[in-house]
Amino acid sequence: WRPWQVLGGPGTGKTSLLVDLVVHRISSGVDPESVLVLTHSRRAATALREAITAGLLGAGARATRE
Repeated sequence: WRPWQVLGGPGTGKTSLLVDLVVHRISSGVDPESVLVLTHSRRAATALREAITAGLLGAGARATRE
């Protein structure tokens, strides 16, 4: 698949979109080592990594319950 660039103003859902996309890809079997997400700061990268981790943990919990 091709690289994406997500642009938008504050509060438009850019982070949520990226988290959902990455969680979906990894949950579908894509190697996490092949996923690269760039942010504008170290603080934003930390927040994004934590959100993706939480999403993956939640996706795993949902998959086991279903």
